[in-house]
Amino acid sequence: MENDEVLKGKPVVLQTISFAEEDAVKELHANYRIRSDDLDPAEITRSLGIQPSRSWVKYEKYLGKRFDPETEQVVPTWAKRPPWGMWSVNTEGIVLSKKVEQHLLYLLELLEPKADRIKYYLEHCEAISCYVWWEPFDGHGSYVISSDILKRMAALCHHMEFGVIYRVPGDDEV
Repeated sequence: MENDEVLKGKPVVLQTISFAEEDAVKELHANYRIRSDDLDPAEITRSLGIQPSRSWVKYEKYLGKRFDPETEQVVPTWAKRPPWGMWSVNTEGIVLSKKVEQHLLYLLELLEPKADRIKYYLEHCEAISCYVWWEPFDGHGSYVISSDILKRMAALCHHMEFGVIYRVPGDDEV
């Protein structure tokens, strides 16, 4: 009886639905990558004047981690990079916006002034890509990229990749 009296004459919100992309996304970043078998990351850094977020030469040794099933612990282990070099710049931790376009605009501001140098790499490297990582809260949602921004970004790479990552709750527990 008490609940009925509280509800009389007052709107009750049972669920809020938003179609705004920034309300749907949990994690978002964009990554511009140059990959080639004979890539020299230091040369690309000098040529473009942009510090990479990540880079390596093919077969470079690095200290990684692996799960040891005997001890059930994560232990450090030496590994080798794949048989190609990589130079990349990422928006993760730099662009705080929850809109994909803002991440792409950040990359465009860095890269478009270097378009003449990037043209050389487009002709001489196997794969130059822009990857958008978009992880929604609930496994669904959408985002918008204007045709102008998409065209500008596509001019700087061989292809665009879009990842929609949905992690089922509890799957990240090991």
